Amino acid sequence: MAAPIDEDDPIPAAAYVRPLPGDERLSAARQREALEAFARAWSMRIDRWFEEACAEGAEAPRPALDALLQAAAGRGRDFDFVLVLDAARFAAAHDPEGAAVHAALAEAGAQPLYAAEPLRNDGRAVTRRLKAAWRGQQARSRGALLRAAKRRGAVAGFRMGGLTPYGYRRRELGRRGEGRLLERGQCRAEGTRSLLVPGPAAEVETVRRIFRLYAESGWSAERIAKRLNAEGAPPGEGVRAWRPNRIRLMLRNEVYAGTHAYRSGGRWGYGGEVVRRHDACEPLVDRPLWEAAQARRDARTRRPGEAEVLAGLRRVLKLHGVLTWALIEAEPGMPGRTALKARFGSLEAAAARIGYALPPAEERRRMMEQVGG
Repeated sequence: MAAPIDEDDPIPAAAYVRPLPGDERLSAARQREALEAFARAWSMRIDRWFEEACAEGAEAPRPALDALLQAAAGRGRDFDFVLVLDAARFAAAHDPEGAAVHAALAEAGAQPLYAAEPLRNDGRAVTRRLKAAWRGQQARSRGALLRAAKRRGAVAGFRMGGLTPYGYRRRELGRRGEGRLLERGQCRAEGTRSLLVPGPAAEVETVRRIFRLYAESGWSAERIAKRLNAEGAPPGEGVRAWRPNRIRLMLRNEVYAGTHAYRSGGRWGYGGEVVRRHDACEPLVDRPLWEAAQARRDARTRRPGEAEVLAGLRRVLKLHGVLTWALIEAEPGMPGRTALKARFGSLEAAAARIGYALPPAEERRRMMEQVGG
């Protein structure tokens, strides 16, 4: 008897049925019953049937057999074994034992198995396939159990891996309640969980300042990173300096509003199910500020038309008397510097589109000091 395999994941097989002249006892229906019983006993599932229309002699064409051989040798073969009642079904006038058909199927990787002649079967091929199926089933089962456990932990608000967000620390939580604070690179003890808690006050204030500068003051990620580096704001352990891309990732991270989002079943950040716990940790920014930052992000990611961009440039020039990248990026509804460079090529070219001759750099700096930029 075969090794037990999950009924939802049996071994795929095909079956060949051929009635023979003068053999009424083994009709097509009886052959089907015998092959289905054989498949169940060996944890297989017959996905494809190849059946000759009627009983013909050894010289008669066999279109079902031709189709079987073609499917077995094809690149899209979707079965591992071919079930047949006995070798007589493969036999022909030039090949009374059906050895040629058997060899062709075996060479293609679709091993023939004979339900009524078990001594002809290659038991090693079946055993190898059953063992491979069992190992695959066990791996999928362990993976499913692990994913389910992580999902339950995420729903409960626990931290389920990944880098600790800036401004937070992990607190180990065991059976006896709160435990130690885990620093970067430290692993929690076996059998414990971890929760996110606010980190040092300087980091918490830096997070709040980033959101205020972006949502309320209209600063770009580049300008915020430059200011933080100039002031020596703590970038966090293991990080040398602030980068604009890091600022952008922080601005869209839901954890700063107290929501823990965990992707269950996906790979590389795509697919699967996203599980959210809205009170997983203490928020570092209040909800109105968070929503204002997201609204500005949505407005900046929208691609405005050229007429709208030129109107925005004229609006910035009329308001400040000068055009700079910082002033343009701070204008609501205007794309970022990278998008503007891709569209116009340079700040000088963008200014020329609205009939404005950009002054020298020294004069622009002086004018920016006057407008407080």
